[in-house]
Amino acid sequence: LNATGSPFMTKGGFGDTLAGICGAFLARGVDAFVAAQAACYLNGKAGELAAKEKTEGVLASDLIEALPRAGAPSHSWLPSWGPVPLPTCSLSTSRDSRVCA
Repeated sequence: LNATGSPFMTKGGFGDTLAGICGAFLARGVDAFVAAQAACYLNGKAGELAAKEKTEGVLASDLIEALPRAGAPSHSWLPSWGPVPLPTCSLSTSRDSRVCA
């Protein structure tokens, strides 16, 4: 259960910020369930901070600006944030498809 967020976040764009944050975690190689948990927390926390300043006028872009102040949660279920090695890809001769290892 996530206890972060604000009633002022019930507008267009706030779900998009959540999806973007989750996608960023997934792109770094974070487990899908952990990425969803961390994204919910950060989206809610940044939304709280933005809503505290803008109240009813808060926009999703305000949430994005508040993300650095929300910081990464210090929960044990979050992995370290070091670089994630990318797979090596090459074109396959059959049907020009990519082969990644």
